[in-house]
Amino acid sequence: MDPKKYLKQYAALEEAAKSEIIQILSENPTGRYIYFDCRFDDENEAYCASQFPVMDGNEEVIKICGVGLNDDNHIVIITEDDEEKWFEPDEFTHAYLDMYEFVVDNLDYAKSSDCCDSELPFDENSVEFHDGLAAIENEDGKWGYIDKTGQVVIPCQWEETEYFSDGFASVKDKDDKWGFIDKTGQVVIPCKWENVSEFKEGQAIVVNSNEMFGIIDKNGKMVCPCKWNYMSNIVEGLMLVEDANCKWGYIDKTGQVVIPCQWEDAYDFSHGLAVVKDSKGKMFKIDKTGKVVKEV
Repeated sequence: MDPKKYLKQYAALEEAAKSEIIQILSENPTGRYIYFDCRFDDENEAYCASQFPVMDGNEEVIKICGVGLNDDNHIVIITEDDEEKWFEPDEFTHAYLDMYEFVVDNLDYAKSSDCCDSELPFDENSVEFHDGLAAIENEDGKWGYIDKTGQVVIPCQWEETEYFSDGFASVKDKDDKWGFIDKTGQVVIPCKWENVSEFKEGQAIVVNSNEMFGIIDKNGKMVCPCKWNYMSNIVEGLMLVEDANCKWGYIDKTGQVVIPCQWEDAYDFSHGLAVVKDSKGKMFKIDKTGKVVKEV
């Protein structure tokens, strides 16, 4: 094919793609801006990976994180290097076909400019999604949550937050006390604990003002009173605990003692066995009844 003819045909395709982008976004009822924060959303890495050459001859490439349509019906973009400002991509060439693909593939994520602007910028370099939500920190140092479209679904109002697990997330208030919220942001267990674990199997470990460990259920009711010096997360149905005499043993998820606290040190169960140490420093493997299986 004649190179000039090819370039002419390619330019026509680019112009057609540009026109299609404008028409699609201008007629979209949910919004005219599509945005993915490349720093936060590893799951959407493919959406953020489009690279467009810069016309200045430096052979630089940029990563497009968003394509939109401004009030003047001009195409605007936002890039990984400048995620605080939408701008018209006058300086780019051979980009509209890639932009068209981006828009068509991600039109379900389109939002209004107000929604997109409210998400920019955050100060974290990355986030991790759990139960469909990720914790983010705003410029005032307060924490909240976004969904996988980047929409803020729980306002940034907490001093610290942890990821969602079993439908709940732990949050710390201005008094440095921990509690739990649900996925709507509603406080379901008041912030009154010195520390907490994530919920697993409907239960969470809590630490009271005396630094003693216990267990609560999803209603905030005590399953096991705060009477242990230490308590691990449940592993293979048992939880490692240290009593007031600094001896180690195991309880079940109801708080009942399964293996009495008689060991100088102990570890979580793995494949039905746990390593323990007696007062003479000897190490053993025990089964879930507490029976010594062998010396280590």
